[in-house]
Amino acid sequence: MNLPSQPPWGPSGSGTTTGLPPEFEAPAAVFSVPQEERGSKSSTEAASRRRSIEGLRGRVIELRTCSILGCAIQGHKSSQGFFACCHGEGLKLATQEPGSPGDELELEIEALHDSGEGLARVGDDLVLVRDAVPGERLRARITSSGRRFARAEPIKRIEDSPDRVPARCQHFGSCGGCDVMTLAYPKQLAWKQERTRKLLSDSLGEAPPLAPIASPEDPWGQRNKLTLHFSSKAGKLRLGLFRPHSRKVFRMQECPVQHPRAVAAMQRASLGLSRSGLGVHRQSQGGVLRSLIVRSARSTDSVHLILVTSKMQLPGLEAMHAELAGFERLGLSLLITESPDPSSLDGPHFHLSGPERLEEEIGGLRYLSSPTAFFQTSPWGAEHLVSRVRDLIDAPEGEELVDLYCGGGLLGLAVANRFRRVIGIELDPGAVADAKASAELNGIQKVSFRHSAAESLVRDFRFMGKPDTVLLDPPRSGMDPVVLPAVTQQLAPRRILYVSCKPETLARDLAKMRSLGYRTLRVEAFDMFPHTQHLEALALCERIHRVPTT
Repeated sequence: MNLPSQPPWGPSGSGTTTGLPPEFEAPAAVFSVPQEERGSKSSTEAASRRRSIEGLRGRVIELRTCSILGCAIQGHKSSQGFFACCHGEGLKLATQEPGSPGDELELEIEALHDSGEGLARVGDDLVLVRDAVPGERLRARITSSGRRFARAEPIKRIEDSPDRVPARCQHFGSCGGCDVMTLAYPKQLAWKQERTRKLLSDSLGEAPPLAPIASPEDPWGQRNKLTLHFSSKAGKLRLGLFRPHSRKVFRMQECPVQHPRAVAAMQRASLGLSRSGLGVHRQSQGGVLRSLIVRSARSTDSVHLILVTSKMQLPGLEAMHAELAGFERLGLSLLITESPDPSSLDGPHFHLSGPERLEEEIGGLRYLSSPTAFFQTSPWGAEHLVSRVRDLIDAPEGEELVDLYCGGGLLGLAVANRFRRVIGIELDPGAVADAKASAELNGIQKVSFRHSAAESLVRDFRFMGKPDTVLLDPPRSGMDPVVLPAVTQQLAPRRILYVSCKPETLARDLAKMRSLGYRTLRVEAFDMFPHTQHLEALALCERIHRVPTT
């Protein structure tokens, strides 16, 4: 923004050359605000701009129009806009908002934001547009706005990008799951690759070797878990997902990224529940239905449904049982919770019918997974992750492995034959039980799994000995700031393999590990979540020196 050396309206009789009080004459900023609409809205706009400036530690000195010098803006109709002259230490010069909710703009999409939304600029401000592909020109309507950031919905595409492809799902736009579905798949991979490279480079100063992202030949039908929520409208039951940036539920009829049998089971369960007479929790008197979780296993072609309710007594549930009759390899469970969190699974769990666990074959081993326990959401991705972890393990014979955040034992069991002993640590007791059952199923004896939070073991890591290798697979939030120093300084393994489902936290933790004496040898990524901004990554780190403990 080009700022004039003095306000455009010239002296105003205050005794200074700029027309400002003397105490405000030095570090002052002047900016313009486009004002397309006429009439009384000007005063509202002025008040909004004043609040925005003052929120940036700047003080508004005066507001004036540029069409009639010296005229106050209150109630004035202007075709050119108004200027604000302001003062304050730390004041950002480009303080105008990109627009107000309801405003329409013509935008050019420059790139994809980390959220998967198209990114456009209005001056120095950013506008994020849903379903917008780089290279497109479009009209969009602002839905929410802040000081230097706004979100918008597309109204009409003026110029399409050659990288746009048709959405393969009828719910695209209503559903917030597959945010980049209309971007050609090779371009999705290129965007994720560059985004990961930049995150690593910014965090480490220089990006470690980053292999091309591994991706499935067919990026459809790969996911094995779906969480749906209940709602009702005009007395009719709805089962579906939340709309983007909302808690409103739309009725789901298909999901092309899910296993086809999982979608079929969901459709039949939805039909049966709509005939059950059961109401939605907190939406109708006596309502009990909260959510439905659908899990599937590719290798056994099996499905498990977990119905989440607020009460155990469910008169009318036989309608769902009748609709699901004859659906082969189907397990059914009930989970009761009164939590105000709509995603909570904190409550008693009851097995109703069919197999109690799902069974999936990964890397030549058979894994058992309880309905509510964590398991990798892409069987293809789990297969490739196991393969690469096996390739990167080069421990001498007779060494030990510690598997922190081990889940159901996917990685620890896969490499157990390479170590004298494997110790797995996991917070979820159901996942620990699964890991033990899977070890028994595969005849693997030299493993032990312990139910505990990694954070609570920081002072007692000694029982793990001095492992050659540590596997880390923390949640999206990354490593706990207390656990990472304990791993690198107390366990001090020769090598660490770090699995991450969020590149941002991976980059942060790799930088921390470098300060703790570990260098990153390579990073590999796996597109376990096609058509979304999410990415799974694996980093191989090696100890280069010990950092003295204080």
